[in-house]
Amino acid sequence: MPASTPRSDSPFEDPRQRIEAGRFGMWVFLVVLGVFFAAAMIAFAAIRIDLGSSPLWAGAGAPPLPPILYASTVVLVLVSGALEWSKRTARRAGNPRFWLWMALALGVGFLTLQSVAWIRLWSEGLTPNRDLFGWAFYVLTAIHALHVLGGLAALGWILGRRRLESEPPTSRASGSLIAMYWHFLAAAWIGLYLLLIWSSR
Repeated sequence: MPASTPRSDSPFEDPRQRIEAGRFGMWVFLVVLGVFFAAAMIAFAAIRIDLGSSPLWAGAGAPPLPPILYASTVVLVLVSGALEWSKRTARRAGNPRFWLWMALALGVGFLTLQSVAWIRLWSEGLTPNRDLFGWAFYVLTAIHALHVLGGLAALGWILGRRRLESEPPTSRASGSLIAMYWHFLAAAWIGLYLLLIWSSR
């Protein structure tokens, strides 16, 4: 008798189950990432409180944070808004590509503004080896910027994938997962920016 073909009972053959698995995986990833950012910011705050007005933290004449960081914060929030509009457009059976491209452009704009802020502060004397504030500022903002680069890569991937996408529900789910990630990046940056404002005084 011919051997019977083994039956595959993988839950990931069902698009709905793939969507749920992807959403669960994203939540786990964001929780882990949230713990990482929270731990870094708590350590940052603890050192600031412990050192107080010590020159080890920030020497006299340290340059203030430039207003352009506020502008970059607004731009990052707009990325989240554009992705929410892309989700709404997709749910209405429309083409969300315009909003996805808008989110991509805004994300690049955020990194551009961040770069301008880094260059300005560096030219004004705030370098990583100046004091602990300078070191922590560049390390924390660079870590966040690297995660933004990951978000841009994800947006580029979904924009390319939609050209050949044959499963609209799966495509919409991918956009929703990427939006979750960018919402997290916006929230993390707002928390980090407020911490930097507090610690620079």
